[in-house]
Amino acid sequence: GVITAIDLLDSANQPTPGVYTVILFNQPPASYNDASALAFTSSDMVKRVAFVGFSQSLITNAGSGASGNTEYNVSGCNFTFVNADNTQNLYGYIIVNNAYTPISHEPYQLILSILAD
Repeated sequence: GVITAIDLLDSANQPTPGVYTVILFNQPPASYNDASALAFTSSDMVKRVAFVGFSQSLITNAGSGASGNTEYNVSGCNFTFVNADNTQNLYGYIIVNNAYTPISHEPYQLILSILAD
């Protein structure tokens, strides 16, 4: 398949917007604990399909904190991938790159636009 666009939906509207990186893999990468340092192995990075930065948000609900939400979009992508495990699964990490403070149990959604091969 080919990923042509990625939307990141953040179910909160915090005073300091998040700056994120999303890394997608075609097989499960190693597991990391929340707030621990990432240290991907070479075998993890071979599974990498996409590495995308999100810094510009659109406030889609101006409510404060959990009452609001924001959306990030990257379009015009051309990330080609093959699922190595013969499934339709992709795996990923959302990494916060700034001093963003999430609310407790803050939900995120990734929406991928994919052209099937």
